[in-house]
Amino acid sequence: MIMNFIGNTGEVHADSFRALGTTIAAAFTNAEYAGSGNIIFVASQASIADVRFNASPTNGHLLTDDLNPIEIYLEDARAGLYFMH
Repeated sequence: MIMNFIGNTGEVHADSFRALGTTIAAAFTNAEYAGSGNIIFVASQASIADVRFNASPTNGHLLTDDLNPIEIYLEDARAGLYFMH
């Protein structure tokens, strides 16, 4: 899987990034990312050792049908509560 995601990878205001990374890492054996602001996630059940990106975060909310706060994070960002660094 290859996914382009616009978000922040820093310690502050990175809830969407951490949640998405955690969910991807839970679904795939290998999950990595590169970039900040414009983030590329790469994930596979097979080895992706040749990609050499950063390990996907695993410290966010696991997104499920019962818990998907991405819309809340987006609304917070639209309200000016989050700023890209």
